[in-house]
Amino acid sequence: MTKNKKVKIYWGRIAFAAVVLAAFVLMIAMAIKGIMKAYSSKVTPVSKEVASVSKSSEDEIKPQDIKIFLDPGHGGEEDPGALSLDETRYEKDDNLKIGLLVRDELLSRGIEVEMSRDTDKFVELDEIVKLANASNADLFVSLHRNSADFGSGIEAWVNWNAPKADTLLADNILSALSTVMVSSVRGVEFGYTSFDYTAHVNYQVNEQTTMPSCLLELLFITNDDDNALFDEYCEEYAEKIADGIEKTAYQLAIAKDPDSKTAPIDLNSYSYPDAPETVDIEYTTESTEASTSGNKNSDSDFISSGTSKAKKDNP
Repeated sequence: MTKNKKVKIYWGRIAFAAVVLAAFVLMIAMAIKGIMKAYSSKVTPVSKEVASVSKSSEDEIKPQDIKIFLDPGHGGEEDPGALSLDETRYEKDDNLKIGLLVRDELLSRGIEVEMSRDTDKFVELDEIVKLANASNADLFVSLHRNSADFGSGIEAWVNWNAPKADTLLADNILSALSTVMVSSVRGVEFGYTSFDYTAHVNYQVNEQTTMPSCLLELLFITNDDDNALFDEYCEEYAEKIADGIEKTAYQLAIAKDPDSKTAPIDLNSYSYPDAPETVDIEYTTESTEASTSGNKNSDSDFISSGTSKAKKDNP
């Protein structure tokens, strides 16, 4: 019987081999990780660049074929406009503040804007009308604060003979503003304050501009509550005024709504409650200054008497 030969196990060699194997596996893992990291570092900047381009394209302002003329009423030392009850607040400043905000809001939508003033300076009404008409703007909006011994809220004024495009513009702006906190909505008015529309007198900016226009009275500067609302919601008011202007541009087919939310309308089917009947009378350039006991503390809101501008009721 043969005696089994005892096998000698070299544990030291086995341990060494195991360590070598583990080191080899670790090196392979690290190599793979390094390759993936290097690849990732090459790809990531490209991905970020693509994402950046995509985001930039989405955020890019798309120009629209719309041009608006904004008139922040009054201005300069010559014409501060109406005053607050404590005579520390000037209408000209509030008009400019809201005007610049509306301008920036419209520009952010790709809508071109020209202004009668963008600083605290005085511009004659004749010059405002001249600038507006020379601009070939599609719509004109004059921005004001109201004033009276008693009164609150918002209203908009258009030509006394109620051109439908003008009335639509005023109506849209007031409707948009009514979705924000306002003390009251006094509606669209026709002609000139303290005169019945049958007197055939207008604010000059409504009378002599050659595009649809309105004069907005954004709350009463002589009412402390209205002033508090103006200060708190000024940016929202600017956005809503821009909404009303933009909607009108689409409804009058001045431009096509890129979002297809607002379609052109037939002005013949549009009517405003209690609006006087639209009539056509000869345009003249006669104008007179009016002394009124109405709601303005300034002589700069001259009226034109017995005249009517040529309107673009049907775009």
